[in-house]
Amino acid sequence: MTMMRGSAPFTPGRKGDEKYATAYVARFTALSAFAIFAAGCGGDTSSSVGLGDDGVVSSPTFDFENDGYVVGKVRMNAPAVPDFLLRATLPVPRGTFAADDAQVPLAVISSADPTASPTQVEVVSRYANNEDGADVVEIISRVRRPDVAPGTPIEYLVVYAPHAKGDLQLSPAVDTILRAPGAVRLVANDPFGNPYSADLFAKIKSADPTVEVVRDGELIKEFRVPEVLVPTSPVTGAEGTLPRLMGVNAFVRTFAGEDFFALDLHVHNGFDGKDESVTWDEVLTDLYFDKLHLRLPQGWEVLHALENPFTGDAFAAGNMQEVPLIAAIPDGDMHLMHRQSQFSRRIMIARTDAVERARAELEHQTLAFCTEGRADDGSELWSWWNPATARYLPQNHRLPNLASMTTREAIDAEFRGQYEARSAMVETGVGDAYPILSGNLGWAHPYWSSYGGMTGGENIEQIPGVEIAWSGSQAGFRFIEMRNRMVLERQPTALYSSAGIPTKFEDHLVTTGQNGPYLPFDLSMKFVGDDSYFGFDDAPTFQADYVASAGLKPAYEEPLKEFMAIDLQHLIRFTNDLKTMTWLGNDSLSKWQIRRVGELFRMTHHEGNVGDYGYVGGSSLQWRINRVTENPGVGIEYGRGEGWGLFAASAAYATGDDDLRERFRPWFAEVSRVCAEGQSDCTGNLTAVRIGKQANGIYRTRQSFEQSFATNALESMRTTVFDRVDEEVSERLADIIVGTAYSTIRMPFYDPAHGGLRKVIGVGMSDMSIPDFCFDLPDDAGYGLTNVDHETPLTLWTYAYELSGDAAFLQIAASSLGTTANLEAELNILGQQRLPHSAFMLGTVQAMSSIH
Repeated sequence: MTMMRGSAPFTPGRKGDEKYATAYVARFTALSAFAIFAAGCGGDTSSSVGLGDDGVVSSPTFDFENDGYVVGKVRMNAPAVPDFLLRATLPVPRGTFAADDAQVPLAVISSADPTASPTQVEVVSRYANNEDGADVVEIISRVRRPDVAPGTPIEYLVVYAPHAKGDLQLSPAVDTILRAPGAVRLVANDPFGNPYSADLFAKIKSADPTVEVVRDGELIKEFRVPEVLVPTSPVTGAEGTLPRLMGVNAFVRTFAGEDFFALDLHVHNGFDGKDESVTWDEVLTDLYFDKLHLRLPQGWEVLHALENPFTGDAFAAGNMQEVPLIAAIPDGDMHLMHRQSQFSRRIMIARTDAVERARAELEHQTLAFCTEGRADDGSELWSWWNPATARYLPQNHRLPNLASMTTREAIDAEFRGQYEARSAMVETGVGDAYPILSGNLGWAHPYWSSYGGMTGGENIEQIPGVEIAWSGSQAGFRFIEMRNRMVLERQPTALYSSAGIPTKFEDHLVTTGQNGPYLPFDLSMKFVGDDSYFGFDDAPTFQADYVASAGLKPAYEEPLKEFMAIDLQHLIRFTNDLKTMTWLGNDSLSKWQIRRVGELFRMTHHEGNVGDYGYVGGSSLQWRINRVTENPGVGIEYGRGEGWGLFAASAAYATGDDDLRERFRPWFAEVSRVCAEGQSDCTGNLTAVRIGKQANGIYRTRQSFEQSFATNALESMRTTVFDRVDEEVSERLADIIVGTAYSTIRMPFYDPAHGGLRKVIGVGMSDMSIPDFCFDLPDDAGYGLTNVDHETPLTLWTYAYELSGDAAFLQIAASSLGTTANLEAELNILGQQRLPHSAFMLGTVQAMSSIH
C-alpha cells in the first residue's frame, strides 16, 4: 500500500505533554510577512483578545457612584406610534444584574431628553457561574419617539442608574378581561361535534403552580400558562369524546397602561401520557377536529402576526365573539393534527382605539438593537462588539462590523423584500418555488422540501443572525420569526408532561436495570423503532376510524404527513432562528422551543442503554463511551449531528433555570471526557466516522465541516457551562479544540498544493481497533482530497487562536482564503454570504486591528 508521507506525530496537551506544540509555529515562519490586518499590523500576537493577565475577560472601568453613567446605546427605526415600550437586548459585565436583585440597574434616556425613562430589566441568558448573574439582559423602557417620521433611524442611550422596581399598573379594560371567569378561551369540536375548550386565564387567577412567570416588572408582565382542550361535557359511547384534543402553552403578555395584550400560542399533540393524576393525559395519534377558535368578549380586536387561508374573521357567538385561528374546512372535512405535531400563533388582542399601538408591538416596530460605540470619556459601550461584553450566542463571541461590506439600509431592504414576498405566499396559501415548495396544508405551511435531511447549505450556520444584529433590522427579525413558524409546522417531535414541561431524561431513566441504567425507548430526536413505552400503540382510534369511514379526511393529510422533521444531522435549520430571536429579542416562544430541543437531545445522546437487554442506541453518548473505552485515542464519531445537538443544548443551558443547569452540567462534563479520550493521540484529529458513501466505506473519515460543527459546540460548552465554574473541564475542552485545530493546518489534512483544508479524508480503517493512519495515509484514503473547505474551519481556527495565542491559525486562514496575504481583506472579499462561518474570525481580526 503506497503511503502519503506527512510530518511527525503530535500529542495533544491533554495527554500530559507540553500544553501546545509551539514548535508548530516555526512551520509557518515563511508566512510571517503576511499583513494579517488591513491596517498592516503583524500577526504574532500571543495573548487572547480581550483577556486580562489572569485570563479573565476584563470589564470596562465605570464610576458606578455616578448615576446616569452611559454604558450602552440602542438603535431602531422609529415606530408609527409617538410613544411606546422600547425593547432591546444588551450584553452586560458580570455582576450587573440577577433576576432576584432588589433594584433595576439600568435606565434609558433619549439624546434629546436626559431624563431617565421608567425601565424594566429581564434576564435573557446567564453566565456559567450563577453568582455572576445575567450576561445578556432585555431592557424595556417607556420612551417617546423623537420628532421624526416613522422609519427614521433613531437612537437611545442606556445608563447605569439603579432604581427601585415598580409595580405594573394594568389598564382597566385589560384588568377586567383578565379577571373575568372564562373570558378568553380556545374552543374546538371533535368529528362528532362534541365541544372542547381551554380557559387561558383560569390558572393565572388561581395562582396554579404550573404557571410560570416569564417577565415581571412595572412595564410588562408575562405568564406561561399550560393548558389543554378538554371536553366541556364528557360523553361515552360510539360517538363519545376523547380525553382531550390539543395541548397549548399560552404566553400571556400584558403591558402597563395599554389597552391590549399579547397571546403567543404553542399548540401541540404531544403529551407523553405519563401523569396518572389527571384523566385527560393520554397520548393520541391522529387527532381530528373541525376548527380551533379563540372565544372572547365583544369589543376587542384580534390582530395576527401572520395570517393564512384558515385565519377567519370574527363573528358573534351569543354575548361573546369567536375568531377562527383555524377555520373549518368548507366542505365539512376535518382538520388533522398528527402525532406529536405542533404549531405556533402570535396574536395581539386590543381595544379598537389601541389597535395601532398593538400592531406596532406585534410587528416589532418597538424592537431596538444594541450598537457599538464609545461614551464621552472614551470607554467602550457594552455591546456584541466590545470584547469585554461579547456574549453573542452560546459561543459568547465578538461580532464584526460589516460597514466594509454593506450598509444597514441595504440589509434591511433585503430582509424586507424577503418578508413581503414569502409572507404573501403564506397569507394566500401558495407555494411552488424554493424554499417554499408546498402550498397551504390546513394549519401548516411547511418550509423547504419534505425530506428532513435535505441537502444544501441554507440555514446551516454556526453563527446565525449576524446581519440582523449589526443592521438592527426589524424586518429581518420578522422574517426569521415567520420562517421559524413554518419550520416548526413540519416538526412532529413535541413531547410534554401534563404540566406542559418538555419531557425529561431523568423522568424516565431506569437506574436498576440488569445491564445498567436504561431508557425504555430509543430516541434520535424522534422515536426509533418500538415506542410502546408511551402507549402510542394503545391510543384511542374510534374517532379517526369514523373520519376515515365517513370520508372526512382533509385533502392535505398525506402531503402533511410526508413532511419529515428536520433530522439531527440538519437540526440547525430549525434551531438557528430560535437562537437569533432569543439573543436579539428575548423571545419567549423561541426560548421555550430551545428548552424542548435541549431536553430531546439529552434523551437522544444519553449515557445509558435502551431497554433492559444491554442494547445501546446509535445516537447515544453510551455508544461513544463504549467505543472510546475499547479504542481510545483514534478519533470519535462526533460530527454535525452531535455538534448541532450540543449547540442547542448549550443554548438551553444559557437560558435555562437552575434545575436544567444542575441536570445538564454532569452530562456536558462526560461529553468532554469522552471527546478527550477519543481524540487522536497522533494528530489531534477529533472526528472519525465510517461513512458508506465515502471511500467505499473502507475507512473511517474526517469531514472538515462536521469537525468544525462539533468543535463549535465544544466551545459553546466551554464558555457557557464551565467557564469560571469548573476550570479542569474548561481547560480540557480548550485542549481538545486547539489539538483538533492543529490537525487541520498540517499535511496531509491541509495541503497548499490543493489550496487549503481537504474537505474529506480517511483517517483510519473502518475497524477502530486498528490504530489511525496518523499522517501517513494510503493513496485511496484521499477520496475528495481535491475538494477544499475554505469556510467552516474559520470558527475553529478563531477559537484555537484565541485559546493558544498561536498566530499560525490566522496565517493559515489568510493563505486558505486568497493570495492577498491580508486576512481582514480576504474575509471582506468572502462577503456577507459566508458570515455564518466567518463572522467570529472577522470580529477578532477587527478587534486586533483596532488595538494595533
